[in-house]
Amino acid sequence: MRMRSPRSLYVGLALALCGELFGWRGAGAQTTPADGDPRQAQPLVEQRIKIPSSVPGLFGARTYNLDALLVRPATRDPLPLAVITHGTPREAADRRKMQIEGFARVARDFARRGWVAVVVMRRGHGASEGEYEEGMNCANPDYVHSGRIAIYDLDNAVRHLSARPDVDPSRVIGIGQSTGGFAWLAVSSRPPPNLKAVINFAGGHGSLRPYENCSASNMAAAMREFGKTSRIPTLWIYAENDTYVVPDLARRMYDAFVGAGGSAELKQVPPFETDGHPLFLRVEGAQVWTPLVDAFLRQHALPTWSVEATHRELLPQTGGHRDHYDRYLRASAEKAYAIALDGTYDWWWSGQTTVEEAKRKALEKCEDGVRTCRIFAVNFGVVAAP
Repeated sequence: MRMRSPRSLYVGLALALCGELFGWRGAGAQTTPADGDPRQAQPLVEQRIKIPSSVPGLFGARTYNLDALLVRPATRDPLPLAVITHGTPREAADRRKMQIEGFARVARDFARRGWVAVVVMRRGHGASEGEYEEGMNCANPDYVHSGRIAIYDLDNAVRHLSARPDVDPSRVIGIGQSTGGFAWLAVSSRPPPNLKAVINFAGGHGSLRPYENCSASNMAAAMREFGKTSRIPTLWIYAENDTYVVPDLARRMYDAFVGAGGSAELKQVPPFETDGHPLFLRVEGAQVWTPLVDAFLRQHALPTWSVEATHRELLPQTGGHRDHYDRYLRASAEKAYAIALDGTYDWWWSGQTTVEEAKRKALEKCEDGVRTCRIFAVNFGVVAAP
């Protein structure tokens, strides 16, 4: 698939708040609880790193350096590991043009949920060493072989990253988009230690043209093969207007995987933009996928944000205000929610590179030169009142 960096987006909410929102009666009144989570407002740590991947060959193993981007909260405590990997452009010449920065936003989304999130570029993509070896003959594609090739890089990445002092190696999840989702399903059939779950966004392989696959039957057979030994919980998210993996193929893959013994939940969501395949990488897409992912993580006792910490109950039950705040919570990091001191107006901004940028833009739009506002929430934490 063709990749590009996701664009930043603000989503504004201008609403007249009836009554005494948050109990505000004027400037200076305390309106937020004292248990705000300061970590949600602290800058994330972002590092470009290299990951060695040892791959067997005819003349012995060879090690390649994989390009990776690590994003984590600013804490000394070791955190669980989320390894994110990408899709593959249809055009071979575009593979080396892929930019790892295009995945920084989704890495921040998982870091804000309490993970050390690492984007890993597999061999033959972007700045990673090695040649692309996951391809196949479209006349009779061997999707199982393609998946097994991808296993090397992701397994090596998990083992290398699990040795870091800032990583809790007892809890690992794999997240992949397009061929990356397909790759993680392959990994789930031969999992590294402590892989607890896989999240597959539009996973597939072998789409050389829109709405076509080299062999739907071979793809289903590969899913059946992976499902025979996969016992890790997996979440599958596909849009109904995906032009790479059409709904019938997604369902056929799922049925084959589960029928062979694999554990999976399939979520086929309504059409997204003109092509739902890059849903995961679009700022607007977070409104669709984050509720599904958060529910899945909670179901399997894996880290995500706390409903209690957002103090939704401070908003009135009428007027749609809680629904608007819910939309803010579903938005992408980095984000901030600002509200006027008299409780008459609010605005939020999401998908920014830094917390400070999100706060500044939310305040500017809220105040608009005519009112005084303050930040109520940053990411998933309510900011304690000054």
